[in-house]
Amino acid sequence: GNSAIYNHASTFKMASDLARGDYDEALDTLIRILPNHADTSDTIRTSEPYSVHMLMYGPYSDRFGLNNFSWFSANVAWLIHLTYEGMLGVKSGYNGLEIKPRVSTDWNSYKVNKMYRGTMYHFEFSRDENEKGIWVDGVKIEGNCVKSDKAECFVKVKF
Repeated sequence: GNSAIYNHASTFKMASDLARGDYDEALDTLIRILPNHADTSDTIRTSEPYSVHMLMYGPYSDRFGLNNFSWFSANVAWLIHLTYEGMLGVKSGYNGLEIKPRVSTDWNSYKVNKMYRGTMYHFEFSRDENEKGIWVDGVKIEGNCVKSDKAECFVKVKF
């Protein structure tokens, strides 16, 4: 066999990490998939150094390090969905943006900007052991669904 390492399986592992609640492992999996990580930097690059490939030949192959199929792989689409929606917790839903952060325990804060149905949303997430909730343009809301009809919307999420 070619002993290839398939990135599709890696993205599915990341989805599994998130579903299991192992957010630290999900982040580690994401970082290892990226093309500039030391474990995945191929030694015989056949694609652009910024692209995520479908497979890389593993250490038991005579083509070790060779990557293939970066331009017709669905890995990038999976990574966008898993990162924005799964990890960062900003998921496009029917009634608005559904907010559910699932980030590594090392992350205390982060920001996300997302254009959704004509509104530019600016999210500021922060870990807070004392207070949880979502504030839309300064007003705390019930639930976790955010929607606005303004040109810009500012959202603070304490998780």
